[in-house]
Amino acid sequence: YLVSLNNISQKNIRNQSFKLKSISQTLNNQVLFNISKHKAQLENISNEIKSKPNRIINSQIKHLSLLENNVEMANPVSILKRGFSISRLNGKLINSSKLLEKGEIIETEFYDGIVKSKVENIENRKTKQ
Repeated sequence: YLVSLNNISQKNIRNQSFKLKSISQTLNNQVLFNISKHKAQLENISNEIKSKPNRIINSQIKHLSLLENNVEMANPVSILKRGFSISRLNGKLINSSKLLEKGEIIETEFYDGIVKSKVENIENRKTKQ
């Protein structure tokens, strides 16, 4: 009877040992899987952290370039370079022919210089109001 009990105990211990090794292996595999998964997530986050500043800087450079272009287009010198001129009477900007009288001397500024002209004729256009 003791031998049989000993055999049963030995068999039981082997079974429990096998189960314990199996559980241990499963836990070990699960831990390795979780470590691998989290490592991949950390690498993705690290890559995002590394690339985001460059994207922000490039975006800001494009934005600044657009702003610079807008400022340049509104620059009076650029406007004069495109063939426009600025006329003044006594140093004040003329924005209407109705401000002028025959015989007055006006100053017209071009990109490359200023001319003085004498008003000889005024033809006012009818404007819609």
